[in-house]
Amino acid sequence: MLEEITIPRLRNRINVGGAYEDCARDAVAAFDSFAAQYARQLIQRVPVTPGRKALFDGMRFHNLRTVADKFKVAFDIDILKGLKPEDVDFITLLFHRRHVYEHNAGEADEKYIADSGDTLVRPRQILRETQASAHRLVGLVLKMARNLHHGFHEIFPPEEAPIQEYAKRRSPISPKTPPDQSTA
Repeated sequence: MLEEITIPRLRNRINVGGAYEDCARDAVAAFDSFAAQYARQLIQRVPVTPGRKALFDGMRFHNLRTVADKFKVAFDIDILKGLKPEDVDFITLLFHRRHVYEHNAGEADEKYIADSGDTLVRPRQILRETQASAHRLVGLVLKMARNLHHGFHEIFPPEEAPIQEYAKRRSPISPKTPPDQSTA
């Protein structure tokens, strides 16, 4: 759903010139939900020590570095695989901005500045995104989601029967074949 519905909707909103800050907030929220679902499945299905299980108890998934570290330590899944260091820095910053957009109406506060290390802003400064930054964030969220999905399926290989059934349901209905006209 993230790749087929949520990301295309976000890209469409970005393309029509909507509030880019809202798109950034929603992209991070979508990843938060996506990662939480995978973490829940992994914790339920993979035998882990109580300490590793506790890593995910009550966890929110919008602190990127913490999330990346926990998936790596607990399940050897690298959600940042293939991302350049500058992309990791960028997406980490935007994950911190989600809090500002969600709770402070876009106004930077001391917590944001301290947590993000963003030295280019002052307290009470309004943060803004551009169309380019919103698209970049959405693309990076998609890459991380694919990494998590791939890592999950390295542990639990997909079963072909449900995938084929899903594909059948999604394919356009073929015209009905006329009944056999022959009489016996």
